[in-house]
Amino acid sequence: MAIVLLVLWFVLGLTSCGDFIPEKLPKVPRTHGYYDLRGSIHVHSNRWKRFKDGCGTIDEIRAKADSTGLDFVVLTDYNHRSKSLDSSGVIVIGGEEFGGNGHLLGIGHRSDFTSRQTREALASHIRSAGGLAIAAHPLHPKYPFPAEALPAMDGMEVYSLSHDIDEEGFLVYVLKLLIFPLNRFGVLKSAVDAPHSALKIYDHLLEKTDLLGVGSTDAHGCFGLDYTIAFSIVQTHVLARDRSVNGVIEALRSRRAYISFEYLHPVEKFEFLAISGNTTSAMGSTVPLKHDLRFLISVVPSAEVTLLRHGAVAGKWENTENVSIQVDQPGVYRVEVCLRGKTWILSNPIRVMEK
Repeated sequence: MAIVLLVLWFVLGLTSCGDFIPEKLPKVPRTHGYYDLRGSIHVHSNRWKRFKDGCGTIDEIRAKADSTGLDFVVLTDYNHRSKSLDSSGVIVIGGEEFGGNGHLLGIGHRSDFTSRQTREALASHIRSAGGLAIAAHPLHPKYPFPAEALPAMDGMEVYSLSHDIDEEGFLVYVLKLLIFPLNRFGVLKSAVDAPHSALKIYDHLLEKTDLLGVGSTDAHGCFGLDYTIAFSIVQTHVLARDRSVNGVIEALRSRRAYISFEYLHPVEKFEFLAISGNTTSAMGSTVPLKHDLRFLISVVPSAEVTLLRHGAVAGKWENTENVSIQVDQPGVYRVEVCLRGKTWILSNPIRVMEK
């Protein structure tokens, strides 16, 4: 009898997960001429019937992305390139996940390639076809990305929801599915861990090369983790010149992006800017060290803001919305924001060079 009840509760848990509808995230206002667009990177669909690795159609994915408050999704079905789709609703960025020795995301490339080549060669081909090469879940225990190939990428997943869940183990995952109908927020909150190990690698790589950092869902819409749940946990924002496929891809290529965990709270505003004279530079920029160079960090609602230089704390402010700090050293700077003791925002860096 106990086993029957457990199975019944498990099924009810899965059903309730599928019905999860979060409060829709509000749009983020434009900042310094850029559209702040919120999206989900690394999403799988069921469009390839021969190799079905997602549980939703593209229309279903777009509908659930819209209900969550996303502006774009990046489709990355295994070994099949998806096409991009401009839309007044949710923008679809076509991409692909290449398997093999280290999973690699191609985003926005316009040609087909085989995964049976080195990661460095594949990244070069994707780049020559107008796309970006992103190292997927680089620290995944089953599918680790070759460390020596990371510098050849355009970016890496600094946070991967699927990796985070896999680290918890199957039994913990099942337990949380059972608890989810009773305490949805508690389960979502407990599922996310700050990606300290990935950030350490990211900071080390940034000392030598420019590298985009993204947060990914790796959403398949299956096994109790509905698309809506995944989309509500982690997002990647881009600062785009216009609201289009090309606008999103150009922003990613320029590293004008930040990661958010908005199950904690919607991001009403986030800025990390370098200001010198009449020049304002966003995340992803390289700026010269000048006597009047300063960083402006703005976040709403107020939170704990940490400025890091080469991964080490360069400044920390409690319960603040605005930080203005003079910059007197070259280096690679990025921002981490915590809300109620949990990681909320991770910025891409600004590089400051000796004049």
